[in-house]
Amino acid sequence: MNLTPGIYPSISIDDYVFDRLCETPTLSSSVANTILDRSLAHARLQHARFNPAIALEQDFSRQANFGSAVHAMVFGGPHIAVIDADGYTTKDAKSLRDRTLMDGGVPLLREEHLRATAIADVVTGALVDLTKQAFDFEHTIIFKHGPTWCRSRPDAMTPDRRLIVDLKVTGTNARDANRQFFSQGYDLQAAFLERAADSLDEDGMGKREIIYLFVESEPPFAYSMLQVSEGTLSIARKKMHAAVNLWDRALRKNQWPAYQSSRTLTERPSWDESAWLNREMTDSTIKVEEAA
Repeated sequence: MNLTPGIYPSISIDDYVFDRLCETPTLSSSVANTILDRSLAHARLQHARFNPAIALEQDFSRQANFGSAVHAMVFGGPHIAVIDADGYTTKDAKSLRDRTLMDGGVPLLREEHLRATAIADVVTGALVDLTKQAFDFEHTIIFKHGPTWCRSRPDAMTPDRRLIVDLKVTGTNARDANRQFFSQGYDLQAAFLERAADSLDEDGMGKREIIYLFVESEPPFAYSMLQVSEGTLSIARKKMHAAVNLWDRALRKNQWPAYQSSRTLTERPSWDESAWLNREMTDSTIKVEEAA
């Protein structure tokens, strides 16, 4: 494909993940996070246009697969195949799982399907409570940040582009959503979502609500909502700008450096220093006896 900037409702998840979208490789928030957290060399290896096997090389993860199933139930997407088994311990169950994955589907064990269905009902109810508007689900947005082609795929966005909701199915405490939000780099994802929506609706710049819905994967399927603050976005925009500039330079020069080769000095973390100083004061076994 050779898409131009705009919104596309019918792009498949495979075409999105493998970046079969534009003549030039596009930058996603996940690759941008890798640029900032690791290096351009790591980002190039993660990008499907440069390493088409990357998606196929990833090990099967039941947790990630479960999240994909919930997304498919709520927002539409790949077909779900229910496997009548308690686990992937038999040859038949493994074969059905692998065949489903090769066909582009999402395999779910019997118990997982029951939980995913319950979570999908919770999420659907939460979306209805947020707005009376209908949502556009899983639409691909192609946009440019300066000269750089970028892509984003909001889980749910209202037709006026003013409300964006992203779903995260978590195996941990949903009350811990704020820590998860920053540790997983979702602030940078939010900046991409905002910039994508801005490209469609310039009048709405600064007027959007971006909400992250964290839902626990175990009963009672409790959830919490985080609305991304302007303070969070102000830093995230700077991070996005830095990642985009690094990506653009790497593409133009075809140079993908890893970590800097110059030496850096060690810097003791404050928690380690405090722990040792405390031990010096309290642990009699390490105290140096004064010479007589």
